[in-house]
Amino acid sequence: MNLNINISWFDRVTIKDKAFFAEQVGTMIQSGLPLVQAIDVISQQTKKEKFKKVLEDIHKDIETGKTFSESIKKHPEIFDRIFSNMVMAGEASGKLDEALVELARQINRNNNFISKIKGSLSYPIFVIVVMLGVGIYATVKIIPSLTGVFKEANVTLPWSTKLVMALSDFMIHYWYLLILIIVVAGVVVYYYLKTDNGRWNRDLLLTKEPTKLATKIYMARFSRTLGSLLKNGIPIIEAVDIVSETINNLVIEKSLKNVIQELEKGIPMSQPIKEDKNFPIFISQMMAVGEQTGRVDQILLSLADYFEQDVENNIKNISTLFEPIIIVIIGIGVAFLIFSIILPIYSISQGV
Repeated sequence: MNLNINISWFDRVTIKDKAFFAEQVGTMIQSGLPLVQAIDVISQQTKKEKFKKVLEDIHKDIETGKTFSESIKKHPEIFDRIFSNMVMAGEASGKLDEALVELARQINRNNNFISKIKGSLSYPIFVIVVMLGVGIYATVKIIPSLTGVFKEANVTLPWSTKLVMALSDFMIHYWYLLILIIVVAGVVVYYYLKTDNGRWNRDLLLTKEPTKLATKIYMARFSRTLGSLLKNGIPIIEAVDIVSETINNLVIEKSLKNVIQELEKGIPMSQPIKEDKNFPIFISQMMAVGEQTGRVDQILLSLADYFEQDVENNIKNISTLFEPIIIVIIGIGVAFLIFSIILPIYSISQGV
């Protein structure tokens, strides 16, 4: 069972795999290689059985007369609506090679953006884990060795020492209860977030958090995806619908569904965006400029660049601010621990 899970994990089709596939097929088509042959080349190169089978299936479908976009739509678990619709737009315009290369560029850009966010958060997370590890070690190893000394000396212990000793005793004798509480809480939260109500509340919280960092991340994704779809000839209503299904936030998804309803009435997109509080006001202002000049796609891609850079700067600032805060917290913790240990030892030495 575990072996199958591990094999499945290593055999999964990653974002990089899809970007490589799109870029290589696009490049080979530009070099004059037929689409079927290009897919066959990639199929023979890939070492992942799951992806190889999918590519072989696509190869067979195209040979039997299906279009490339029709073939990949049969595999939504690998190729999402953004991928299939950009391919379809490339087929319709006769520029499939350019569409695939642009798609690969878009996938790589999104992947790099996410990687930068994860990289910026890795240090604070590492520091927190180390802090917890040191705290647990001190509580279950160092404190118990001193507890016996304090009891034998029969000195009056300050409240801080009693608190530390009680915490140490609880973690040593009832550690399983602590683990049980954490596991149960984790399971409850996990399944709650699987419900519609849980997902909605989580997504609403993300759009309302004070730093607006999550909102900026969503706006970067919204602008980049919609701009790329429009640039490749996807009709605006269909493009917004695709974005709503891939934005991964129920609150913003609902906002985009409302935008679609207004677009169907012939109202410019900047108007419903302006009236929606989930979108920063300058997005609607920039989109209005794009609608007047006929350059909505370019405006959106410029907005995406802005939001991505803003998110990177914000995360760097948060990480920079995080370091002194952690130092202060560690200092307070160490001071409290030393205070709790030194006072009883001082009392013992005075008694001697």
